[in-house]
Amino acid sequence: MARLWVVALFVSAGAAAQPVMKLAAPGLSAVDIDASKVAFFTEQLASAMAGPRLRVVTQKEIATMIGLERQRQLLGCSDPSAQCMAELAGALGVDGIVIGDVAKLGGSIRINLKVIAASDGHLLTKRSEKVTREEDVADALERLGREMAGELTGEPAAGGGVSLRTLSFVPLGLGVAAAITGAVLLGLARGPADQLDTAAHLSLRDAVALHDQGVTLQTAGAVALGTGVAVAVAGAVLFAIGGKKAQPVVFFTPGGAGVGFAGAWP
Repeated sequence: MARLWVVALFVSAGAAAQPVMKLAAPGLSAVDIDASKVAFFTEQLASAMAGPRLRVVTQKEIATMIGLERQRQLLGCSDPSAQCMAELAGALGVDGIVIGDVAKLGGSIRINLKVIAASDGHLLTKRSEKVTREEDVADALERLGREMAGELTGEPAAGGGVSLRTLSFVPLGLGVAAAITGAVLLGLARGPADQLDTAAHLSLRDAVALHDQGVTLQTAGAVALGTGVAVAVAGAVLFAIGGKKAQPVVFFTPGGAGVGFAGAWP
């Protein structure tokens, strides 16, 4: 007996129940780059890393929580595993510290990023990249931040996957096609009914055959029309959600398996 493979589109509501990792981003170090720009770069990195399962405490928030002067003292650490880093992590209640530097070296800019564990200072993840212009630093930090966040949480990098607005055209197209098919089948179902009404001489066998044919077409048409409308509505909902991202998934059921897309809602 043939297995039925179902293509499903669904959105998961369980992301909020998953554990949240908390990091502190006290600020990137700078070499031959304006300090105000580096402060912006730090905020850009923290924003790129933040997500449903990752909370990033920024430099401004750290100053508010433990005081600007104490923050300056703690950030004087030259060794990531030093006691002052552990004290900073303890004061903020975080799982790790984001450190790094942005250095202009000759005609290029080097970006080095690390996330170290608050417990013992061991390396959790790191990234490095070289760009040629300052205008490219923010984009590089956003990409590297998403990659590190994905590695830390075990999820695909934020910004990966397929836009739900793009994805919405699949169910919209399938829904419209199914609805049109259903309408056509319902129209065809009128043929056997008309023949039964107008035919003067029909054997019982022919009459039953026409009746069964009409019922089959009518049932198939109603199912196709209803399914098409439902799938098209699902596509419209995905289009309305817009900028959310979905990842391809494979799922298994007692009767078979299917493929679909999953994402976080809201």
